[in-house]
Amino acid sequence: MKIGKIVQRAIPAIFDYCEKHPEEFTQLQDPDYSKKTFNVYFPFCRAMERIEPKDTVRYWRQTYVVRGVTVRVTSQWASNRLDLFTDYLRQKGISPQETVEYETPPLRASYKSFSIGKSGNGLVRYLLGQIKPETFTKKDWLNVIEEFEGKCAYLRQIGGSGHGPCHPDQQARPGRTPAGQSGPVLRRLQRGEG
Repeated sequence: MKIGKIVQRAIPAIFDYCEKHPEEFTQLQDPDYSKKTFNVYFPFCRAMERIEPKDTVRYWRQTYVVRGVTVRVTSQWASNRLDLFTDYLRQKGISPQETVEYETPPLRASYKSFSIGKSGNGLVRYLLGQIKPETFTKKDWLNVIEEFEGKCAYLRQIGGSGHGPCHPDQQARPGRTPAGQSGPVLRRLQRGEG
């Protein structure tokens, strides 16, 4: 199992420990403590409002509320840090949970698809690209599909030939159409028929 999965499984137990030991929660937000303890260059966790926009990719999307503070945990783990991480858990007497289930938003990269050409879905890609990953969940995506009544945003018809709205669990991405369909779609949009 990769270290990232091991860390993610331990997060709830670590934050349970922090609820009982507030000083540990403060230390886990300190970059020097994280460097010394885990050999990572970012704090183990950071309050959402303290994460710089350029650093948002350095933290997992999942948020946690610890001692009234909403935080994200760094995703910057390498396999050579596993011993340090397990030593930390052992020293604190923390036993990670066997499984952790939480909702993960769709991957942000899917919004930047160039499948039907830059002019065809550029606006959609731009708008979706402006959404912070931690604010747009799978539930939000399903609400968007419901708002469009299950119809393709370009063709305004329900799929069957692959034009239906994309479900976040499928491999299709927002705005994609079957191969060879981009020309007709763009022409309809340009004529104001879409």
